Amino acid sequence: MINTKKTFALASQSGIEALELFTRRTAKLSLHSYHNEVENMTSADTTTLWARGLVNGKMGYASTELLDSSAPQFIVNQIRENAQIINDDKPQPIFKGSEKYKRVKTYNAQLEEWTTQQKVEFAKQLESKIRYLDSRVDDVSVEVEYSVSETVLENSYGLKLKNKRNYFVVFADIVVKDGDVKKNAYAFVVDNDMSKLNIDEIAREGVDKALAKLGGQPCKSGKYPVIFNPEVTANFLNFFVQNAIAEEVQKHSSVFEGKLNQPVASKCVTITEMPLRNDYTGTSFDDEGVATYNKPIINKGVLSTYAYNLSTALVDGVQSTGNAQRTAGGKIGTGFNTLVLKPGNTREEHMIGSIGEGLYITSVQGLHAGMNPNSGNFSLQAEGFAIHNGEKAEPIALITIAGNLFEMFRDVKAVASNSKLNYIGVECPSIKIGSLSVSGK
Repeated sequence: MINTKKTFALASQSGIEALELFTRRTAKLSLHSYHNEVENMTSADTTTLWARGLVNGKMGYASTELLDSSAPQFIVNQIRENAQIINDDKPQPIFKGSEKYKRVKTYNAQLEEWTTQQKVEFAKQLESKIRYLDSRVDDVSVEVEYSVSETVLENSYGLKLKNKRNYFVVFADIVVKDGDVKKNAYAFVVDNDMSKLNIDEIAREGVDKALAKLGGQPCKSGKYPVIFNPEVTANFLNFFVQNAIAEEVQKHSSVFEGKLNQPVASKCVTITEMPLRNDYTGTSFDDEGVATYNKPIINKGVLSTYAYNLSTALVDGVQSTGNAQRTAGGKIGTGFNTLVLKPGNTREEHMIGSIGEGLYITSVQGLHAGMNPNSGNFSLQAEGFAIHNGEKAEPIALITIAGNLFEMFRDVKAVASNSKLNYIGVECPSIKIGSLSVSGK
C-alpha cells in the first residue's frame, strides 16, 4: 500500500494546499456454470487510488493502481499538472469532517466461510434443480459472484474514514421451450445474508417467470390501467429521482427546478434515500467524507430536498446532503445510495383485483434509448399479462407502452406491500398507474 504519510508531506512541500486520498480495494470471484460444468472462473484483486488536491485554489486530480514507493511523487506531480489545465471555476472544497458518523454493518464475516468449492456446488445444484423442475426447461446457465471491498478516505486535515462491505450475486438465466416457441427469464439474488441462498426459491421463481411467458401475444391497442411489478417500478423510479440532483437543477436540465416543497408525484409516493442500512448497500459517509443520513426525497408526493455534494451545496448556500459520488475518472458527482419507495398496505393480488381490464407489466426494454430524461417522454417495448375481471390472465408480448414519466408518477393510484430490493439499488413494491397508452394489435 501507498505510504500516505510521505504522500501528505510531499504534497505540502510542493505547494498543494489540501490533499485527499480515496483508496478502494476490491477482491472478486466469479464463476459460470453451464451443463453442470464450471465453464469459466475468474478472480481479481485490484486496488485503485484516486487523489485530489488544491493548487492555487484549483482542484487537480490523479489516479493510479501502482501503489509502490514511486506513487507519492507520481500523485503529487499529476495533481499539480492537472490543476494547471482545469478551467472549472466552481468551488471544489476538501472536507474537514462531520461531527458524528453513524455505524453501519455492511460486512458479514460468515460469507468468508463460503468456500470456492461450496460456491461451485451451489451453482451446479441450482442449475440441476432448475432443469428438473419442468420438462419445458430447455437451457440454463448460472453465475455466482462474491465480492469484498474496502474503502479508505483520508485527507490533509486528519480525516480518516473506512468502510468494508461484502456481498454475493446469484444469477440464473432460464430458457423454456414449447414447440418452436422459446422464452427466457431470470432469477437473481444480491445480498450478504446467507439465509437468502435458498435454491428451491430461486429455481422456482425463475422457472415460473419463464413458463408464464409462453404463448404471449400483443393485446389490442388502447389506454389501460397498468400495474408495474417491483423490478419495472424500480427502473422508472431511478430515472424519476435523478431530477432531484442539485447539479441538474443548477444546469436548468431538471423538471424539478423550482419545485422544492411542491407536489411532483401522487400522494401515494414517498421515496426515501436510506444509506444507513445494515446490509451490503449501507455507508456512513459519502465520497467526500460527509456523514450520510436517511432522508425523504419525495414525501407523500412533495419534493422534500435536492441531493447535494459539497460543491453544489456551496452554489445554493446550503449544507451537503451527503450525496457525493466519485466518477470513474475520480471527479466528484452526485448520486443516491439505496432509494426506497415506501410500500402501501395493499396486497398485490388486491391491486390486480381492483382492475376490470388492464395490464400487469413484468419487463420493459430500451429504457436508455426510449426514455428522454429531460422531457420524461418514453416509448418502450414491454411484456407481461392481461388483467380480466380482476384476475391476471394470458401472457402479453410485443407491445409498446408510451407516456410521460412525470405525468405517470402523478397518476400513481396505489402502492402495493410487496417490496423487493432491485439489483440497481432501489427497493420498491408494485405500483398501479391510472392510465397508460399501449400499442399492440
